[in-house]
Amino acid sequence: MKNKIAMESLYVELAQEILGFPGKIIGASKSGYRENFPDHLVVFNSNVFVEKNKIWFGDIDITLSLESLQELSSSIGEKIYVLAEMDGRFGNENNPNLNRAIISILQDGSYTFREDVASLIESKDLIV
Repeated sequence: MKNKIAMESLYVELAQEILGFPGKIIGASKSGYRENFPDHLVVFNSNVFVEKNKIWFGDIDITLSLESLQELSSSIGEKIYVLAEMDGRFGNENNPNLNRAIISILQDGSYTFREDVASLIESKDLIV
């Protein structure tokens, strides 16, 4: 148990080092951010998980942060999941909906988008 807690703490530290402080806000206005970056894939109030453990939360522009997410997964050596707010909070913190991950990233840097997100990326010609 002690080793698990130490690993979770390390994951949280790595996430903060790579992604920034938890609770990060990328714009004063969500709609304004989307207007300024209409071709970006953005997740406001996201939750980043390793298995069932939340290691980071905040706004994330996946278009700008994909390499950082890949670095995080590689550094941890495990698959990470970026979830929407409702899938990782409000009763889902201890049982996150990992199958609803917007993006899942393997430690080798490969990643997959949820099917509906992949369709959105294609239909709106988003940059990822």
